[in-house]
Amino acid sequence: MKDTTKDNHLASEARSFGQILRQHRIRLHLSQEALAEELGVTARSISRWEHDLSMPQHHYRERLSHLLKIEIPFLHGSFDTQLRPSPWNVPYPRNYFFTGREQVLRELHDAFTTQSLSVLALSGLAGIGKTQTAVEFAYRFRCRYSAVLWVRAETRFLLETDLTATAKLLNPLEEGAFDQQCILAFKRWLNEHKGWLLILDNVEEFSLVQDLLACAQTGSLLLTTQRQAVGTQAFSIELEPMEPDEATLFLLRRARLLAPNAPLAEATVEQCRTARTLAQQMDGLPLALDQIGAYLEETGGTLSNYLYCYQQQQGVLLNRRGGLGSDHPRSLMATLALTLQQIERLQPAAAHLLRLCSLLHPDSIPEELFTQEVLGPCAAALPGARSSLLVDEACAVLRQYSLLKRHPDTRTLTVHRLVQIVLKEQMEQSTYQLLARQAVYAVNRLFPSVEELTTWPRCQQLLPQALQCAELIIHERLVSVEAARLLQQTGIYLLECASYSQAEGYLQHALVLYLQLFGPEHPTVAESLNSLAELCYFRGRYKQAEPLYQRSLDIRLQQFGNDHPDVANSLNNLAGLFYALGRYKQAEPLYQQALSIRERLLGPEHLDVAETLQNLAYLYYVQGNYKQAEPLYQRAFIILKQVLGHEHAYLVTIYNNLGRLYQAKGSCSQAEAFYQRALALCKKKLGPQHPHRALTYHNLAELSCARREYEQAERFYRLALHLRQQVLGPEHPRTAQSLHDLAVLCSLQGRETQAEDFYLQALRIRETTLGPDHPDLALTIEAYVCLLAQQGREREAGPLRMRAQAIRVRCAERKHCSLP
Repeated sequence: MKDTTKDNHLASEARSFGQILRQHRIRLHLSQEALAEELGVTARSISRWEHDLSMPQHHYRERLSHLLKIEIPFLHGSFDTQLRPSPWNVPYPRNYFFTGREQVLRELHDAFTTQSLSVLALSGLAGIGKTQTAVEFAYRFRCRYSAVLWVRAETRFLLETDLTATAKLLNPLEEGAFDQQCILAFKRWLNEHKGWLLILDNVEEFSLVQDLLACAQTGSLLLTTQRQAVGTQAFSIELEPMEPDEATLFLLRRARLLAPNAPLAEATVEQCRTARTLAQQMDGLPLALDQIGAYLEETGGTLSNYLYCYQQQQGVLLNRRGGLGSDHPRSLMATLALTLQQIERLQPAAAHLLRLCSLLHPDSIPEELFTQEVLGPCAAALPGARSSLLVDEACAVLRQYSLLKRHPDTRTLTVHRLVQIVLKEQMEQSTYQLLARQAVYAVNRLFPSVEELTTWPRCQQLLPQALQCAELIIHERLVSVEAARLLQQTGIYLLECASYSQAEGYLQHALVLYLQLFGPEHPTVAESLNSLAELCYFRGRYKQAEPLYQRSLDIRLQQFGNDHPDVANSLNNLAGLFYALGRYKQAEPLYQQALSIRERLLGPEHLDVAETLQNLAYLYYVQGNYKQAEPLYQRAFIILKQVLGHEHAYLVTIYNNLGRLYQAKGSCSQAEAFYQRALALCKKKLGPQHPHRALTYHNLAELSCARREYEQAERFYRLALHLRQQVLGPEHPRTAQSLHDLAVLCSLQGRETQAEDFYLQALRIRETTLGPDHPDLALTIEAYVCLLAQQGREREAGPLRMRAQAIRVRCAERKHCSLP
């Protein structure tokens, strides 16, 4: 029989499992890595055990007992019970499904120990996991304290009840004493003892616990509260929603699809995918995730079925707690509904503001939306809207319950998504409609005109709110001038961002509203038609674009006459379409007419003047008239820099155009400098999925070809092709351009099979989208004929050669373009 005297002495000196484990590991001269290898775990696990950040499972405790040759009772039994300090009155068992929050727990521990803070507050929204985090902290660090005491502080009655009971636990002599005597005895105990931890759970009124906070000099006080503002009485640590991986893991464990300590890697791909989707739908709120887990445990259902049902019946499932959720008996819906009732009583204006926020995008809600200037006539429905302090006063109330976050640096608000869902579920339809109109009205007032290029940063900032309101307009069938304008401007901005599919729906709906509001001859209808025409142009649907452009021009001529900026806009756009169709001789006079109107009415330094200068210059460039193109480009460049600066996304086009001009003139180094500036601006301002980036790659490829750097050229061509296929679609004329140029490159390298394949794809797309008489189609046919001739396939080349010549003749006859 082995002598355990020394072992027991070590155990008595050590105050925690981690300390005992470390002492015995060192006694046997084992490193953490060596012990980990023996157990089949990581050295990090050993380190966490020794620092009491987690506990090993039962079979690991059995192996530790064997490896370290010790007989410590709590290695085999219930370590939670045996490691508890005395006194201890935490009313909750340890939650073995508790997942994550490691940083918060370390922050709490460090603040109490190394930073010597004595009062800390865990704050956050109802259901965010404040109480469970406090419970985990109590169990995890229980050996650090001489006593761990828990008091409910939600109301005065609960506070006094628990203080009385705790006083009797600490001193049985107080058994017959009155409540107030017990409370005084409890405070005396706190002042006379050191090293204790007192948890005050769910503090709503700090005035109720003021006397207890004064006792913190001899111990540590941890509060849980919904209040974000705790003043100077405590250092606040705000609980955020769970991170996606943590939330996914917690849900899988709580639904018993994973063991309590199992890692995420042990779940199936399908389980992870569905659980992650649900975690995102719940926005990482632990109570909502626990509610799902309890439901699945009770019903034996699947994650995928729950997800399907949730998408159909959100309110029903959010209101169902399940009988196994005893640690938090109220459902999420009931919990938040109770909070909202309290807010309604405290300040109706705050409740109204929160309901209005529930219809908006939850992130980055501008505070300006709630001012009288923006709400206009809708302000009458918002109590207190005439006060400049409305947002301050409402936020003060809402922050008491952590129902929103305020970001002073950006002057924006954030609301949890589930708060929005609960609010909308409780709304009557008439209230929902009223708030929808208010939201649309306010966001439209803030959303600037996209045509003014200097407003693009502001448009990007407001885009989430505009998109949310656009869906409200469509879903609620709102008909108003504000609704039509917001859809129109949102669609135009999405068009500039190359989000063509999304833009199309909004622009079409805006046109329907304008026709309904004003009839077919109104200037706003002309603007809407023009925007839809631009969409068709950018998507390569030239045949659809022309009648829309022409109809818009007709309305504007009828309403404004020949001399108006809107007429100039239509002329400029129609000229651009004629260029794309190869009808250069028709495009030039329209560009010149548009330029003349814009210079006369808007001034020579206006951005619209720069736009037409650049378009006309490009028309001259493609026809080889470099001397005419260069001064126009330079003048446009000066205007753009003066008005927009050097970092605006709109400059990408002029950088590319100047690069192509200088490349054509043989100045490759100047061309490359402009291309690189364009690419840098694309990456910084436009993101990875924008046609301008594809254009820049295409130009860099052509420059590499000119330098005979064919490998680099192919890389750039393929990048351009991939982007164009992704963003513009596989049947777009610019996609055909990339295919044509890749074919030429492959032909130069002797890769004739690949070249032919690319030529045939380009031919098919160009004939379909540009028509049978377009010069670009002739260009591809001629290049393909050269390839066939090189292969001696004259029988195939002959008819194609004749076809290309016929296209060239027809172009010249119709004055579509100059013969090369």
